[in-house]
Formats: sequence, structure tokens, C-alpha cells
Amino acid sequence: MGAFAKGEYQSCKAMSNFDAGGPFESGMTGTSMSIVPASPKVPFWLRYWPVFVLALLPLIPLWRAVFMGEAIGPYDQIRQMAPWNGPKPAQAWDVLQADGVLQFTVWRDLVFDAWGKGQAPFWNPYQLAGYPLLANSQSGALYPPHILMGLLHVPTATAMTLLAWFHLFWAGLGVFVFCRALGASKIGACIGGASFSLSSFMIAWTGLPSVIETVAWIPWVLALVVLIFERNPLLVRLRAEQPAPEPADVSKAVAQTLAESRHYSWLTLSLAVCLGMMILAGHLQFVAYGLMAMALLVIWMVATRRNPVKVSDVSRVSIGGPGGKDAQVNESQVKGILLLTNPVLGSTLRVVLAGVLGLCIAAPQLLAVLQYSQFSHRKNTPTADGYSHYVGDAIQPYELVKVIVPSLQGNPRQIASEQLPISTYYPAVLKPGANFAESAIGLGAFVVFLICCLPMLFKIREPVWGVMVVGLFGLLLALGSPLDQLLYFGVPGWSSTGSPGRAVCLFVLAACVGAGVAASRLSDVKPLLLAKSPKLASALAGFVGVCLLCFVFKNTYELRHGLNKEIVDGLQSQAEAAAGSSGAGISLLAIFGIVFGAWERSVRSKVVLLTVPILSCVAFFGMSLVQTGSPDLHVANSAGMERIAPVNASWDLFQAVHATLPPNLSALNRIHSLDGYDSLLHRDTVALLQDIDGKGPAPDANGNMMLIKPSADWQKLADAGVSEVWSAEPISALGEAPKQDNLYKYKLKGPGRASTPAGKAEIVKETTSGMELKATGPGKLVVRDRNIPGWLAKVDGQHTPIGGTTWMELDLPAGEHKVELNYVPPGFMTGVLLAFPAWLIVFLLVFRLCLIGRRPAKQF
Repeated sequence: MGAFAKGEYQSCKAMSNFDAGGPFESGMTGTSMSIVPASPKVPFWLRYWPVFVLALLPLIPLWRAVFMGEAIGPYDQIRQMAPWNGPKPAQAWDVLQADGVLQFTVWRDLVFDAWGKGQAPFWNPYQLAGYPLLANSQSGALYPPHILMGLLHVPTATAMTLLAWFHLFWAGLGVFVFCRALGASKIGACIGGASFSLSSFMIAWTGLPSVIETVAWIPWVLALVVLIFERNPLLVRLRAEQPAPEPADVSKAVAQTLAESRHYSWLTLSLAVCLGMMILAGHLQFVAYGLMAMALLVIWMVATRRNPVKVSDVSRVSIGGPGGKDAQVNESQVKGILLLTNPVLGSTLRVVLAGVLGLCIAAPQLLAVLQYSQFSHRKNTPTADGYSHYVGDAIQPYELVKVIVPSLQGNPRQIASEQLPISTYYPAVLKPGANFAESAIGLGAFVVFLICCLPMLFKIREPVWGVMVVGLFGLLLALGSPLDQLLYFGVPGWSSTGSPGRAVCLFVLAACVGAGVAASRLSDVKPLLLAKSPKLASALAGFVGVCLLCFVFKNTYELRHGLNKEIVDGLQSQAEAAAGSSGAGISLLAIFGIVFGAWERSVRSKVVLLTVPILSCVAFFGMSLVQTGSPDLHVANSAGMERIAPVNASWDLFQAVHATLPPNLSALNRIHSLDGYDSLLHRDTVALLQDIDGKGPAPDANGNMMLIKPSADWQKLADAGVSEVWSAEPISALGEAPKQDNLYKYKLKGPGRASTPAGKAEIVKETTSGMELKATGPGKLVVRDRNIPGWLAKVDGQHTPIGGTTWMELDLPAGEHKVELNYVPPGFMTGVLLAFPAWLIVFLLVFRLCLIGRRPAKQF
């Protein structure tokens, strides 16, 4: 035990406190790791009260969806467009939140519907002349909760509300377990979990569910990394022996650990499954941030952990010699045994093994995405100019004021005035493309002050500082530091990712974890307060310094060319006036709660502390950030299985446009359309639409949105399989057309989606994995759905090669034929070959551990 540093001993004490109580006291449920058995006298509700509290908290931001039956998404904003022409809503237009309907509702609806029908969600036939659905990672086609919603036939709007509630709860519970793994008390861990699940970051991104679904798994991954290092069986055994064991006892501990380590395999399995879920949830940029955080935490744990056993401590090690007797070993053999049983090495290997298993679990979806990304329209060569634009989207210094008061720069849901119908969130006019969610760095004075208390409560070697390193890393990335340059130029494909400001998720997560751990030790502040310790003064100085620094940067913005300073000043004054009283009130409540919690250890002080993050959420418009509405966006289908082309001229960052039919909503109505909106588009599809439009099909406001513009060549549209052109305005070049459902619908003469020299071919059936046709030969059957690698064809049950470049072409002999086209994403089958043994290993080990778990836990 002489190898333990003082910091490690403090960590040992924290772990001993962490072990006492019920299953959640040990950081995980259903394990055989509890050193102190749970008391059966503790009522169920009292043992698990944090779980119930954390499960109820997401109802605050989701109250309209849960209690009023509305669907998550700005439906009222979309419904003001054609063909519905609904009333203009009272809330401000938010171009990013509109994606919640235009993209995520559509993708989830297709995925749920496919699984409900027992089909594979491989292909989306309704947009962009068809494109991969599984290979769009944000569709989350293979994410188990999505599969479950589909198999249970839960309506899409209800399913998305259930999933939003679950992932906000799961994120908070993950932070709770993370804090417990770091030695926090129940109330402290609950404060950390509540602060994260109700943070402005998590709530602001709720409408775009792939973000919170991915981020919700990051605290679980990091918590399991800490537990793997801290709950190593050899470390636990040796830490439990006070005073330091004799050499022979050390030898016995090493030998018994070799046999008993199988009881702790659940940690590796849990980490593998959590990593797999994080990847399958779909947002690969946040997956990358999660993996970086895990790597940093592992490095910290390796650098600060020491092997508690020295070669000189070991005199004899049982290696099971002949006759079952102990065998004497020399020093080189002892070194070999100690290397194999080194807790740091063993823990690191477990994390690596879990990482490999997690990647294999997600391989069917991940490999399909990586294969398709080779054709991405966003694939580029990193350049200095591109990097300048990339870091231009980072969080700017003047936005740091939201760390203290998240609402101080305006409410993205509130309209400034009738004369200026934009939101009061003024950074949106200072920085093109800025959005509240993209820079949701808000923590509140409560969390910031608790973070400032960490240096006087924890030694530098303790794991909580590894979490702070992760948070600092995320903050530096979000601010556009030189770390972004390393990623942008050094990591293939990173130049195609979204705003670097999204890395703030790691900063917010680490801050909430640190606040929860610090809140657990507020009782240590009272002696410092009575003694007038300089440590307490330094914490106060740190808090004041952070506040001053944020407010100094508040007005450091520069007006971009053509921007009226009076407009910005008016928006800023309006925002600060609205947030001033609530910000000051919550800040005072936070300080009072911390002082009260430090001075008095009672139930009421704990209740006050837990109330602060809840009231902060309410005060900083947390109840209005999640937009909701009626999900009825029905459009009559007059084209059957044929393709239409809605004409849309543009898109706008600040207000809803006069659209014909917003892109992707045709898919929601199962109407085939040539336009579309996706973050991963095939470059040849973009080139096709550019040729049809005669100019770039993407509007200036969004490079991922492909529109059919008024400049389109109508004959090229017909050649692309379009049978109808829809427009909110009359098109004289196409003649006369009656107005139906607020739209002009023009018929185009052309071959349709499928044709042969004998005429049109009939599409008999279509699914999310292929289609079936009837066609007459001889001649070439042309199916005007995108010919992308992965298609397989059969004619009358016989495999037939597919020709063509843009469209699929098959040679047919004379007569009538049954043609089957099936799509399997490239990389999917390879992923299945990797995932099957990974899942098999997981299930076999779980089965084995369940059998082992029936044995009585050994006390040591």
C-alpha cells in the first residue's frame, strides 16, 4: 500500500462511501460488486428517489408535447407555407429548428414505418430520385429504440415525444451515475444530472433528436471508463485492507484476483453496448466528440493511477503448481505476473476491448455510412479559406456571457416587434447562420460557482480533474482554437462537419458533472468559511473573475458589412431587459443555496440545492425552447407512384419563405419528389439537379437543400421521370392548369419513372429496400431511380446485370416480365459479419454472468 499517493487514498475513501447503500450506491445495478450489501430495510422509493426525480424533470421542457398531445417540431412555422397557407405563428422563425420537421420527422416516420412492416429501412424512394436511408446516419435506422418504436407501431409523433423524454432522462441518469462513480453523494449526483438534462444545450437540441440521442450516451461511456479503472478487482481488494497487508497477503490478493476478475466483466460489456448505442444513435460529429472525450479520460486515468503492488512486496504467488501446492517463482516471473495483473494495464485493455466490441456492434450502420460518404457532395480538400469559414461558425467571445445567464442574448422564440419580425436572439444577425442551439453554452451562476469550488475540494490526481480536462478540451474546440486546425487538416473528412461550436456539449457535460461532485462536498466548505481560509477566497475570486471576463467580452462583437448598429443595439437592449431580473434572481438563489447547503446539512438544504437547476430551466425560457404543434401536414397525392417536382425559389435564415411544398414533406405523404434535403447527398444527384435548374440547386441559406427552381428546364424534368410540376404561382410556359389544394399542378409528357420501348412499365410494389415492376420487352427497361452501388436486379427470378449511370437500365427479352430490384447498402453485409459475433459474445457473457451472479457475493 506504500505505492498509494494521498490523492489515491482520498479516491479510495470516496469509493467506500460510494459503495454503501443499494445497487445505485455502487454505481450500477444488478452487479455482484457491492462490498457492503444493501440494507433490505430501506424503502424502494427512498433508495431510488433520484431515478424518479430525473425521470420527471424532462416533463418541464416537454410539457406541451406530453400534456397537450402536441408533436415536437415547429409545425405551425411550416404550415404557414403552401399548400396549407396557415396563419403566421406568434413565435419567431428558427431555420435550424425547422429541420426537426423537414428532416427528422420524415426520417423517423420512414424508419418506424419500415420496421413496423417488417422491412429493412435501406432506401428512401421519395426524395432526390431515391437515395440511401440507412447510409444517412442521422436516420438512426438500426438504433434499437427506433426499431422498438416501429415494431410496437407507435405513431411517429408519439414515438418522438417518448424518445425525447427517454433520452433527456437517460442523459441525466448517466450524469448521476458518472458523479457517483467519482464519489458524489446522491443529492450531489442528482444535482449534476438535473443540471445536464435541463441545460440549454440539451433542451435546445431536443427538436433535432439525433443530437440528444447521441449525447445522452456520452456520460454513460465516461462513467464506465472511470468505473473500469476505479473498480479493478485488485485495486478494490487492496484498498479494502487497512492497515497495509503483509507481503503474503498481497501475493494471495494477486492470485485470487486472477480467478475473480470474471465477476467484473459486466463493466466491459456495458461500455461496449453504450459505445455501440452512441454510434447507432446517428450523429457522427457528436460520436467523434464522445470518442475524443473517452480517449482523454483514459489518458488521464493511466497517467494518474499507479500499480499498488511492487515487486518487493511479493514473496510468493500461487500459480497452481503440481498437487495444488504453491510454487516458488523468481523475480522475473513475479514481474511477468504483476504485468498481467497491473490494474492500469488491465483496465486499459478492458476499455480497448469494449471499444472494439462497440464498433463491431454498430458496424452494419457505420460501414454503410462511411461507404456512402465517399460520394458526398460535401467531400472536399481542406484549404485555408475553408478553415477560415469553418472557425467562423465557432462560439465567439461575446457569446460567453451566456455561461452565466443563458438568456442574456435574447430568446430565439420571441419576435422582436411587428416592424422587425425576427427573434430577439441578436447573435443571429451578428454572425451569419448563428443559432441559439449551435452556441448553447449556458450553465448559470449555480453551476459556475460550484465549478470554482473544485480546486479547494479535490486533489489534482483525483478523476474529477480528468473530467475537467475533457470539458476544457470541448470549450477550446467550441471557441475555434488551434485544436480545430489540427482536426480540420489532420482528420480525413473533418472539414465536412458542422459548426465547431457543437463541441460545447463536452464543456456543458463536464461542468454539470463537476457541479454535482462539488455539491457533494459542500460540508467541507463550512470549516473553510469559519477559518476564513484563502482557499475559499480564491474560489470566490475565481467566480467573480469568470463573471467579469464574460461581461467584458459581451460587447466585443464587430458589425458585419451592411448591418445597422441601431437594430443590434435595440435587440440587445430588449434581450437584456427581459433577462436581467430573472438572471439576477436565479444567481442570488444559487449563491444562497450553496451557502445554505454548506452551512446546514439537512433535508431542506438539499431540497433548496436541487431546486436551483429546476428554477433556472424555468427562468431561462427552458419551457418554451422545444417547439411543438399539430403534426397534420397532409397533402393530397395526385401522382400515384409517379414523380413530381415542386417549384421552390429560395430559403431564408430569418423568416419563412413563400414555398410551394417544403422539401422532404412529400416523403411524409409518400409522394415521390425530385427535390430533397439531407446532410449527405450524392454528388452526382447534385450535378443532375444543377443541370436541370441551370444553376446551383441549393439556396444561399442552406447548402444541403436541393430545390427545383423556377429556372428549371421542363423537358429535362420530364426526362428525369417527373410527371407533374407543382407551383404556388402560375407557370405560363406550361400552359393552363386548374388550382388544386392551393397549388397549380401541371402535367408533363415524358417516360415516367420506368419505361421500355413498348411504353411505360408498371411499378407494382415499392418498399424501403426495393421495388417490383411489370415490364414488356424486348428492349431496355429504364428505371429512373438513382443508380447507386448496392442495387441488385432479377428478371423472372434470374439475376440480371444493371447498366446505366444516372438511372438503372436492364435488358429485357421479348414478352412480359417480372422485374425485382433490391437495394442493400454497400458495407452493410460486412458490418453484419462483424456485429453478429460481437453481439454473440455480449449475450454469452451476459448469460454466464447471470449464472455467476446467483452465487453469494464474497466479502473482502
